[in-house]
Amino acid sequence: MIEFIPLILPQIGLMVDNFNLDFGGRSLKTEQNCPCVRLISVKIKTNRKKSQPALANGQLWKTENAYIQIVELGKRLIDYRMMRELGQVRRTQTSSIETMEHYLKTNEARLVKGNSRN
Repeated sequence: MIEFIPLILPQIGLMVDNFNLDFGGRSLKTEQNCPCVRLISVKIKTNRKKSQPALANGQLWKTENAYIQIVELGKRLIDYRMMRELGQVRRTQTSSIETMEHYLKTNEARLVKGNSRN
């Protein structure tokens, strides 16, 4: 969510008496009479959550009841192993990168081992 907050920049001088919070009825006459007050909008990001790191080869992710090891990362597909416990021997599975990212996000997976590409 991005909020716009008006700020007042006192470049020449700030005349608080002429500042009007009613933005609906702007008149050119008031703005021309008070050239020293300027309003700008500033973008502020709120409710930021830490984003998940990008997928990379060798990463180990932990969900509530399984571990996911990234074996090979291609342009569109990803090879991975899904294990209930570490050290299990499982066959490699393949899915799209979008599907894997969605799965990790919905199951609130956290990165246990490995670095991101960023």
